Amino acid sequence: MEYLDVIDQHNKVVGKAAKNEIYEKKLPHRIVHVWLFNDRGELAVAMRAAGVSYKPLHWCSTAAGHVSAGESFLDAGYRELMEECKIKTDLKLKDSVWYEGADAPGLKKILGLCEGSYQTPIAIRNAEVDRVEFLSINKIQNLIKHGEPIHPEFLFLFNKHYPSIT
Repeated sequence: MEYLDVIDQHNKVVGKAAKNEIYEKKLPHRIVHVWLFNDRGELAVAMRAAGVSYKPLHWCSTAAGHVSAGESFLDAGYRELMEECKIKTDLKLKDSVWYEGADAPGLKKILGLCEGSYQTPIAIRNAEVDRVEFLSINKIQNLIKHGEPIHPEFLFLFNKHYPSIT
């Protein structure tokens, strides 16, 4: 059974609970997102697999997932990147932000954003990821503009760091 830290709005751990309890009781917890960029400034975005339970076939961060109890955002970022993409590269914590998405009313999270650099195409397909593509920031903004399915947490972080100029 997977346990997550329960946190307050200031990212202070106030307890821990099983993942199913976190969602049943809508307890605030941490999620990590990893963004890998190549030398052209393109961001590796993942198309979630059809079989995932939440937001299948939606564009998302290079890798993302729950931060386990006692784990840091960086440690979770390294773990998720290895689990989802079989990649190991240096990461840095770029941001952490409170998130209350309309996609899950009442559920609160702190999203940690880790960034790194990776130059090789990512040829991965597994139970969580259908494919990963390096896309320009402009291309991602166009996907959003044209209503392509985008994971709400990724959309929130992307819009925070790359506000659309219209």
